[in-house]
Formats: sequence, structure tokens, C-alpha cells
Amino acid sequence: MRPRALIDLLSHCRSHAINLGHQKIEESDLLEGETAYSTDLLKDVSLELQDIFPGGEDALFGFIEASSLLDGEQLRSCLARTGIEKEQWGELVDLLLWYGVLGILRKSGDQTYIYDVHYEMRKLKALVKTRDTEDLIYTINRAFWRGLDIEHAGVT
Repeated sequence: MRPRALIDLLSHCRSHAINLGHQKIEESDLLEGETAYSTDLLKDVSLELQDIFPGGEDALFGFIEASSLLDGEQLRSCLARTGIEKEQWGELVDLLLWYGVLGILRKSGDQTYIYDVHYEMRKLKALVKTRDTEDLIYTINRAFWRGLDIEHAGVT
């Protein structure tokens, strides 16, 4: 999402390699580094949610072991697991879109997140509205997959 994110990810990978005495960063270090980075990102966004959305600090854990692609029913199932009142789900989804946790699957098959529309929330919400409810597919950002044990639904 940001250049700093790549630096943080590589730092986790390097730290894992150093801790195991590896001379070079190996594939296992990359995987463990990705897990550590994803977990840190999960913590950071949870803290942000705690500050601006009362009761939202554990909301991301409603997505544990979810599919990387979510239709409306699957999204509602995840939201129900958050413990947040149904009346607040729309606000939570907007926040998850803003923080780049959720994106949408475009008609082209491309995934679009807030950073793909230059942090223009109105544009992202307009893209959501262009889809019929039954055709709208939300995507979970790959950066959160390892931290939330997301099931990869044919998305790379």
C-alpha cells in the first residue's frame, strides 16, 4: 500500500532470518516475515478502529478464516461475528474500505482498494454502488491474509 509497508515487511523477514542464523533470507523467512507483518498490521488497524469506532477494536477478528472473496451473505456472516450491532455494519464496512482491509472485485476481475482510487472514498463508494447487491464481491486485502488465516478463494 505504501513504500513504508514494503520496508516493514522486509524488516520482519530479515529479523526472522537473523534470529535463525541464516546467512541469506530464505523462503521460510519470507513466509514468517509476512505472517509477522500481517499480524502487526492487524494490531495497528485494530487500534485505529478502537480510537474512532467504539467497540470496533476486535472487529477484524470477525473475518478469521473467511474467504478472500466475500459475497453479501458471507460479508454479513463475518460482520455478525464481530459482535457489533447490525445498525452499525454500514459504518464498519466504510471504515474497513477506508483502511484498505476490504476492497471490491471490479467487473474486469481486478481488485480495487482505497489506495487504487488515490484515497478518494467517494469514488470507491461510487464503484460499490455501480454493482447490483447480488453481484457485489468484497475482497480482503492480501496484507491481512496471514494475520487472519484467510482462505484464498482463487485470488493471488
